[in-house]
Amino acid sequence: MLERNKIRLLSYERIENHLPYLKTLNSMQFKQILISGILIAMIASLSACYYDSEEFLYGVTTQECDTITVVTYSAHVSSILQKNCYACHSQGSNLGNLLLDSYTTARNAANNGSMMGSVNHKAGYSPMPQGAPKLSSCDIQSLQAWLDDGTPNN
Repeated sequence: MLERNKIRLLSYERIENHLPYLKTLNSMQFKQILISGILIAMIASLSACYYDSEEFLYGVTTQECDTITVVTYSAHVSSILQKNCYACHSQGSNLGNLLLDSYTTARNAANNGSMMGSVNHKAGYSPMPQGAPKLSSCDIQSLQAWLDDGTPNN
């Protein structure tokens, strides 16, 4: 018993040597602060999973994808590109020397195969959007339908 108390005393002395402000606390206060800190850390870790939606994590949506209607640039494609591509591929940033912020530039990227190769993460293409999850299957289907329909504008 004496040996166990001596070990406890040495442990508290080490802590007190490293953290002088703890010298003013007794062992009960120290334990309460330690337990409170652990509880706060546990609560914080439970709230860290706020964005655990299926679409955010995996790019999957449970909604049906409507590609039966004619997909046009102005009605469908521009919003997909704005949401996923404009941060890097617009006049403001122009990263990768590829602009996608107009009908003409988006049509050229679609027709030369670079757009679909990148969003489908095919070999030989840079997977896009870079540093973000793959586009949802519905967005990819919409882009492919737009290309298959001849890349109409309106």
